[in-house]
Amino acid sequence: MKIIIPRIPNSATKSDLQRFVMAGLKRRFRLAFLTKPQIVDCDVVRIKDARGSAERHGIVTVVPDRAGDTLAKSLHGTRLNGKRLAVRPFVNRKHKPIRFDPERNRRRSNLNIERELLAETEGYDQFARVLASIAG
Repeated sequence: MKIIIPRIPNSATKSDLQRFVMAGLKRRFRLAFLTKPQIVDCDVVRIKDARGSAERHGIVTVVPDRAGDTLAKSLHGTRLNGKRLAVRPFVNRKHKPIRFDPERNRRRSNLNIERELLAETEGYDQFARVLASIAG
């Protein structure tokens, strides 16, 4: 099951997110499941809209599915790098045209979604300096 951690702090890295979720797994799941819950995948995505504002979200895949539900409930309201987070199960909503009232559609159009590819061991600032030195 995928869980989403919306609006993570800008200072949070993928490894911070993994540690955050692992701490929740260790704290919450001692004898609750026959199969030990595991993180299968962990990503930080950046979503930019047409105006240029950006949001960062964490998407974590946990098995078994029942562990994902319990994990989302146990991590909801906890803090990562000082920011309280809302953690919930990820729901894949396909974009469907609104038939009745397009003005009530809350979905934003023209979003650019990209996976963050950062060198976690070096940190973002150092990684940016290395890229700048290569580029110029």
